Amino acid sequence: MKNKYYFLKKLYKDYVVIFDKDGKWISYSWDSKILEWVKNKDVNYIIVDSLFNVLEFKVEDNQYRKYVMKVFLYELIDKFK
Repeated sequence: MKNKYYFLKKLYKDYVVIFDKDGKWISYSWDSKILEWVKNKDVNYIIVDSLFNVLEFKVEDNQYRKYVMKVFLYELIDKFK
């Protein structure tokens, strides 16, 4: 599933890539940490089911890069605690 993630990430750069596995949402890398902010509805994301059907959800003002920076800074701070 990680190979699918990297493939889709190259196609959808500013999107959170989410896999729907038995009703649970799974993601990798930065997207797994941004997954909790998808509920705010200010991030573009795609949901991929087990049959590789892609549902795209797009917002007008995408905040994906902002959330990536937040996650990066949180991890940097935690690293030096």
